[in-house]
Amino acid sequence: MKVDDEVWTLVKKCGIPARTFGVVTEIDGDDIWVDVYIPADNDVPEDMICYKEDELEVT
Repeated sequence: MKVDDEVWTLVKKCGIPARTFGVVTEIDGDDIWVDVYIPADNDVPEDMICYKEDELEVT
């Protein structure tokens, strides 16, 4: 996984449901920061959430 990868979230976190589309913005050790988009084609991210690699699926 790398910065700018498009991903689907696999878990509900911080009020963001599982299967939400996102883009990796930063990787800091085991923490992967993702801009999540609701709906997936929105131009502005809903929020930035920290995930672990096993909580994400690269599209």
